Amino acid sequence: MEKFILKPVCKSVFEDLLHSWKGTVIFRCFGEIRLVVARLPDVPCTENLMNLTIDDIKFIYPHESHDRDLLFTRALVTSKAMMPPRLYDTEHLECKDLLSSGDFTDFAAIYDRFSFGKNSSRAGLRLTTSCWCGGAVSVFYPNILDRIFYILDSEFYVTFPSVHEARIHAVRDATSHEVHDAIINWNRIHRKSTPEEYMTDSVYRYCINRHELQEVEYADW
Repeated sequence: MEKFILKPVCKSVFEDLLHSWKGTVIFRCFGEIRLVVARLPDVPCTENLMNLTIDDIKFIYPHESHDRDLLFTRALVTSKAMMPPRLYDTEHLECKDLLSSGDFTDFAAIYDRFSFGKNSSRAGLRLTTSCWCGGAVSVFYPNILDRIFYILDSEFYVTFPSVHEARIHAVRDATSHEVHDAIINWNRIHRKSTPEEYMTDSVYRYCINRHELQEVEYADW
């Protein structure tokens, strides 16, 4: 059976894809973020996933006769299985004991909530995948946001500094103004050198009551 993963792409790259494939790309939008379904190589491995660049978009499954919702769901599940989520402390990336590898959404896993989450720094956490490639997709994995809420014991802001990761800031550790300024400054610097990795300047907040990631309106700055 063919396997599919989700590949986050920026708006400009996505528009090029639609033009090239004449609107047959299978995708979902979340604000300015586009998640595109890509077919894996016949023998997928870490190297394949890390090297699956936007130039490999020929792997997109274009046949309209297939159930697109089903393919998208399959791609989401496969992405989570093949590229498990990883959570890092931004200020201590070199410290291996502050790295959670594997599927930390499993409540049966041993995870020190209080030493990692309750003491999170103002610099925030970084959420990506095990191969750190296309890691922005991990935000949309099942149960991820609820699990991060459990770890932080707080609602939190999410920003996307690139297609490869998301930044997580507990509401108690930073204001929406600070988070917004940080992503704007980051994008101002890096958008020039790697425009294909740019995602969005928007700030999102996870609302535990609704179990939804909601964009913070600019009127709230």
